[in-house]
Amino acid sequence: MYSPIINISALEPLYLPHEMPTCHRIRAKKEGAPAEAVKGRRPTDVTIAQNLRPEVNIWREADYPGASDTTRELLHHWFGRDHSITTADGEVIPFRY
Repeated sequence: MYSPIINISALEPLYLPHEMPTCHRIRAKKEGAPAEAVKGRRPTDVTIAQNLRPEVNIWREADYPGASDTTRELLHHWFGRDHSITTADGEVIPFRY
């Protein structure tokens, strides 16, 4: 009977959801060993994504030039502060986009 190896450490995040990715996981070199964390973003074959990422970073760091005042205000609202959501049982869960 097949018994899969479950690596719980692979479920632990390497960075927070609102942070820029600084590393990614690759398959272990030995079967059964934990995945390895490698510095840098995961490479992609999608050319537009590779080209767009640095441009979006420049646009974000320059405070969204070319965006309307309303759009800029919304971008600051969503990405520039903490938010929270309340569950049905009243638990408040903080999060960031």
